[in-house]
Amino acid sequence: RTNAPAVRQWFVGARDRAACNGTGMVLLHLPLMMMAIAILPSALSFPQSSLPMLRMMSTTIHAPSHRAMSRAQGTNDAQRRVKIVPIQHAITPENRPWTSDTRLTPFATFESEREWRVKKPSFRARGGFHYQRAFLPAEDFAEIVTECRRLRSSVKPEKGSIADGRLGIRLGRDSAAHRCMMNEAMAARISRVLNYPAGQTLVPTDWPIEFRVYPIGGGMQWHKDDAVFDPPQVEVVLTLENLSDSQTEWIHAHSQLPESITTEPNSILVVLAGEHGPEHRVTTVRRGERAILKLTYALPGHQKTESYKNYEQSFDHLDKRTLLSSKKRKRAVKRK
Repeated sequence: RTNAPAVRQWFVGARDRAACNGTGMVLLHLPLMMMAIAILPSALSFPQSSLPMLRMMSTTIHAPSHRAMSRAQGTNDAQRRVKIVPIQHAITPENRPWTSDTRLTPFATFESEREWRVKKPSFRARGGFHYQRAFLPAEDFAEIVTECRRLRSSVKPEKGSIADGRLGIRLGRDSAAHRCMMNEAMAARISRVLNYPAGQTLVPTDWPIEFRVYPIGGGMQWHKDDAVFDPPQVEVVLTLENLSDSQTEWIHAHSQLPESITTEPNSILVVLAGEHGPEHRVTTVRRGERAILKLTYALPGHQKTESYKNYEQSFDHLDKRTLLSSKKRKRAVKRK
């Protein structure tokens, strides 16, 4: 057993030399057969130690090497190599491109992901839906979250809304959220994120920022956002906190199948309002809570629609609140 590797190496070389002419095969196999007969009794007595040797000899006898067969056929090893061609996977709704901070629709009409990245479709061509993580700088986001936590006790149940069990309040223009989000620089950034063409930069609207809370039991059924402006506005949902099991679902523009995502803190979800926007919903919260800000942007020259007046009247009970203390707020009311 100690010389088995050396013996096997000698027989492999002898076998390769004999395999080319075929005349020495009988003489080569004869001593191997005699060795097999000699070790057969020991193999029966010690199967654990002898069976590997029998397997080695069986392989040596019955399996001529690939190199010898190649030389016998006059074939080169390089010619026998098979070229592996990668499989071109079909582009399906499940095979969609992802980036580190952006989720977009599939590159269904493009030949490759690289071409899709170069020819990234517009926001409307993607079905009017966009999701992006880590949107605001950490300091700005922390300031907004701190502000809204202080207003958590002031939220009220919404009336005249398609949402079930949702709480809300409107923020004033002196809030940190308004200073950070409702300005031309932020609107221009959102326009670039949505791949709006040059000359069509979004601008902030006069629709107040809404601080919304989805407690247990809160949700929203399938719907399309009503266009309160003409051209239709773009609604941005900034997730502040989300410890709930709720998900945002929407109908995919290309596959027409529902998809879902759990929005993360400091992420934005952008939806186009009107008939060209996606149908979407928020599943009912069964545990935890979800807090968001809703902001609206539109193209320059937008005009208010009839829906604007209807929504404005239905949300009058959601007073605009600032971070003034209760005493200062009462004084401000008396001055009016």
